Amino acid sequence: MKFYSKILLFTIALMFAASLFAQNDGFVQYRYPNGAVSSEGTLRNGKPDGFWKSYYEDGTLKSEGARTMFELDSIWNFYAQDGNLEKSITYRDGKKNGFSYSYKFYYNDDSVKVYYLDSKELFLNGSREGNSYFYNKDGYLQYVYKYVGDKRDGEGYEFDRDSTIISIITYRKGYLVQTQKINRTDDNGQKQGRWVEFYPSGAKKTETQYYNGKVNGVQRNFDQSGRLVDEQRFVDGKPFSVENDTTLADVEMAEYKKTFYDNGQIKTEGSFLHNMPIGIHKEYDENGKLIKSREYSSESVLVGEGLFDESGKRTGKWRLYDGYWDYFYAEGSYRKGKMTGEWSYFYSSGNPEMQGEYENDKPVGEWTWLYPNGSKRRVENYYDGLLDGAYEEYDSIGNLLVKGSYAEGLKTGEWESHIGDVVQYGSYSADEMTGEWKSYYVDSNKLCFSGSYRDGDAIGLHKWLYPNGQIETVGEYRGGLKHKVWYKYNPDGTVYMTRTYRFGNLIKIDNVKVQKPGRKK
Repeated sequence: MKFYSKILLFTIALMFAASLFAQNDGFVQYRYPNGAVSSEGTLRNGKPDGFWKSYYEDGTLKSEGARTMFELDSIWNFYAQDGNLEKSITYRDGKKNGFSYSYKFYYNDDSVKVYYLDSKELFLNGSREGNSYFYNKDGYLQYVYKYVGDKRDGEGYEFDRDSTIISIITYRKGYLVQTQKINRTDDNGQKQGRWVEFYPSGAKKTETQYYNGKVNGVQRNFDQSGRLVDEQRFVDGKPFSVENDTTLADVEMAEYKKTFYDNGQIKTEGSFLHNMPIGIHKEYDENGKLIKSREYSSESVLVGEGLFDESGKRTGKWRLYDGYWDYFYAEGSYRKGKMTGEWSYFYSSGNPEMQGEYENDKPVGEWTWLYPNGSKRRVENYYDGLLDGAYEEYDSIGNLLVKGSYAEGLKTGEWESHIGDVVQYGSYSADEMTGEWKSYYVDSNKLCFSGSYRDGDAIGLHKWLYPNGQIETVGEYRGGLKHKVWYKYNPDGTVYMTRTYRFGNLIKIDNVKVQKPGRKK
């Protein structure tokens, strides 16, 4: 159970247990030692059901929401002690289902506390699924991330104040893979680089390259299914066409230019299309020695800077550039056109982002990812292009988040994961959970969860415990499905509820048969 619902259950159940023999049904109130009401609601069969409220000692509302068949249901609101809304969570059958809203605050220039919507996250049976939305304190949508199985997965987007998408952020199973900057302007307000428009559905509509505020390069248009419907080349903002608009036609129209030193030696040489550099440009010293090569795309975008061998393949030291932006994002070596040796990647600020080695164009050995502040973000090992060996991940202040191992790209062996105030230990085999898994509360090192898995499916007895060591929930799995009687307890050890399952299907609550939809009593 997540943080807010766990606190809610603990508080109400503790008060309920203390008065178990005093009141069993109807409206009840529980009080602080000073006499102030701490919570109030309805008991049915001696258990909280219906609408409940809890309060701070000063009488300010702390939380409110309903229970149906004793489980958290519908919308629950949680408030700060100053009365402002902090969380609004939708539940069904005791689990988060639907949107969950979180609010944060900041102090403005007048030192006034201002609350704002921080996130809107979609849950399905307790896990984040689909799109979740994150907002800036000034009120505009700043990020949208897609979740699969409670982990970021797929393309996410960063927005500016006017709702323009300015970055495409790609995650894979919770790990950041790539950030692509789009729809950007320079200090003079001129469009630069790649610009992308989207349909309301999120599908790409147009893709255009800009240079100094003018369309330069190919503009592509797509239908809502993602199919390319047409494309047009532009030069200095004007449509450009040659017969069939082929690369060969461009080459035939390109002008090859050379510059010379006073001694007659070639200084620079390269092709230009409408006075824009394309292809490979070379620079020599006064003795005729090649000292630098630059590679431009057909849209005149600087791609990289380095040397080429006699066969025209990249060789030696190279710098790779990020489109139209005035910084290089990677630096390393090539051999026969393939990445080799040590490579470094950089943020736009120039600070290192990632470092490691390539062999024959594939990552090998240890790779280190860094946060913009220079602290370690991730350490991973590769063999022949696949994750293989030790893996570690940290937060921005150096605390360990994840530790484990990979074999041929799949999780294997013992893993350790830190999730909020809980640390989890368990093993993987071929990327599937296996054997016994345990979780502990970090502050006390007391057991929080234990259970076993086979090929990723939960099996046997699983139990969850309160911070005080009492069992919270216990039950059996067969083939990944809940089976037989599951018990939920109060923090004092008394039974709070029982649920009976038959291979995943709920058949009884507190030994009373569940009426299936459409079936007459």
